[in-house]
Amino acid sequence: MAEGRRPFLQWPVVKPRRVLYLQLEIGASRMEQRARLLGESFALDAKGRFWAWTQRDFHIVKDAPAAREFICENGISVVILDPLYLLHDVNENDNSEMAVILHVMDTFLQFCDAIVLIHHHGHKGDARGASNLKGWPDSWIKLEG
Repeated sequence: MAEGRRPFLQWPVVKPRRVLYLQLEIGASRMEQRARLLGESFALDAKGRFWAWTQRDFHIVKDAPAAREFICENGISVVILDPLYLLHDVNENDNSEMAVILHVMDTFLQFCDAIVLIHHHGHKGDARGASNLKGWPDSWIKLEG
């Protein structure tokens, strides 16, 4: 998406997008190594359009103002949150607690015009957690294997 040349899955990316990848499962050095290898393997050119945050203590609610400011100021149009369960400390089965998390993600769209892609672990072929989490996205992309 950041380079604007290759499709995202089966959808065409008609122009380069500014992407923020918030990756909390692996550390900064491993993320940098992975990004470098991908860039070399696919001859990617996304300089100035791709940011990867690996801040392990990032909290989607507590750090929302700073994240929203960064997203808006840098013209980020795609925010990838990976994985959802590490971004918060609420009960994912509680609709009222998850509503706070979903509201923060909505502000990225409302104030910054950025779409949000969430990596969310499922259970036995279905997304786990509160029903409002399942009903929040416009689309689901299910990966199996």
